[in-house]
Amino acid sequence: MSSALNAGDNEELTARKSALRADLRARRDLAQAQADEDVVSRVSDVILFEILADLPLAQKATIGGYFPIHSEMSPLPLLERLHGIGHQTGLPWVIDVDVPLVFGAWAPGEASAAGPFGTRVPKAGAAQFIPDVVLVPLLGVDTEGYRLGYGGGFYDRTLEKLRQAGDVVAIGLGYECQLLEEVPRGAHDQQLDWMVTEQGVTCF
Repeated sequence: MSSALNAGDNEELTARKSALRADLRARRDLAQAQADEDVVSRVSDVILFEILADLPLAQKATIGGYFPIHSEMSPLPLLERLHGIGHQTGLPWVIDVDVPLVFGAWAPGEASAAGPFGTRVPKAGAAQFIPDVVLVPLLGVDTEGYRLGYGGGFYDRTLEKLRQAGDVVAIGLGYECQLLEEVPRGAHDQQLDWMVTEQGVTCF
């Protein structure tokens, strides 16, 4: 009886998240289309000068980014700036379903390889690293820092593993329209530490 109830709960959670994803993707598409030309630069400034500058990071910290797809807020200008001042930057590899992401060294302007879902990944043989900071793509995020992604669970598994091993800072990038009162969540969903939009920054 318990397993049947749990299965039903999981099905309901999946259905709620799926319905919300379609709405949030449309919101994000519109926000990107209407955004000022300098919105990515402003968000990069906030992360660089209002968040990272106050963290006890090493002079050469490790920063896990992502290659933007669809209408995701791009972290590439920020990664370029971080790499330029001596930090190690990189992108994630998808190893397999239900497996945490692995980060490989990469900086904007360097060669990359085609990855799943239309994204780009480091070339084979790139040095792997454990990130001190993870820049996280998303469809939505709520007032407690719980995000809604595309449903693969990759970032939840990754952040859970990184947090079990030590300190990591998770920063979401997006538009104000992606902020919600509440995101449907499961037991293994992971919170962000920060969320930055074109209108401001939130610490959770």
